[in-house]
Amino acid sequence: MLRPALCLGSLLRVFLIGLQPYSAADQASKRTDNCFGRYLPTCWIHHHQTQRFVALQKFVQKTYCKEDNPKPDYIYCIITDKEPVRTFASRELTSRKGRNYERLYDCRKPVKQYYSYFHDQLLGGPSYLKLSSHLPFQTEFYFNGHNAVQVQLDKKGIAYRRHDNAFVDVKDPDAIENAVKSLTGREVSNRINHWMNLFFKFDKGTYSTRSRYLKHEWYLSQIEVSSNIVFRSARFCTSLFERILDKFQRLGLPESIAMVFTSRPHKKTKSRTF
Repeated sequence: MLRPALCLGSLLRVFLIGLQPYSAADQASKRTDNCFGRYLPTCWIHHHQTQRFVALQKFVQKTYCKEDNPKPDYIYCIITDKEPVRTFASRELTSRKGRNYERLYDCRKPVKQYYSYFHDQLLGGPSYLKLSSHLPFQTEFYFNGHNAVQVQLDKKGIAYRRHDNAFVDVKDPDAIENAVKSLTGREVSNRINHWMNLFFKFDKGTYSTRSRYLKHEWYLSQIEVSSNIVFRSARFCTSLFERILDKFQRLGLPESIAMVFTSRPHKKTKSRTF
């Protein structure tokens, strides 16, 4: 999730001028032109359809994703939905002197969200950038590390077989490790900024823009660690799974977090903070 350094009172444009969301049943017959110079499918997914992240990923991959993408950076579609989020609402009040003024309130309410699905030249696809249309414009970026590794293998022409999120056979096993090591945080951040600059804009009448003072800070919300160890049965990995949980469940506590950030709790506070 992102926190903007500056909040603007404009409505988020998200480059969707002229795009009208429609039901998934009509998506095969309705497409709308846009500023990218091609027809970009846009559909409205009801809330009960987006309760499962995997179901939405499969829907996009089955409906829009193709193996023969014409460009390394390719936009599949835009999916819109309303989700309950923390945002702000204004209310017009009257002072004792009879003057009208507006007051801003912090609240939780359904807000329209835009899921822009695309294939990235470095991170693969389908990846998505989720933009909220109200203050404080929370943003979420998702990519699958296996897709990023696959992009590197395809560039080098290395043969492999992949089943879901597992590489079951690779001609050069060291190539996977090299692909993982070559993917740095700075490169990922640059790709995120690329898509943010493309989608996150505001309507200024005749053009779209964004103030250079409006910035976001990125925080990790979910990380999945995978291994190439294959177990023949679930009972073999039960004890190992319990040991992993016991080892890492205390990693986020203040006593252990110094192992990651090489810092210690502040001495002048009684609370367990830094």
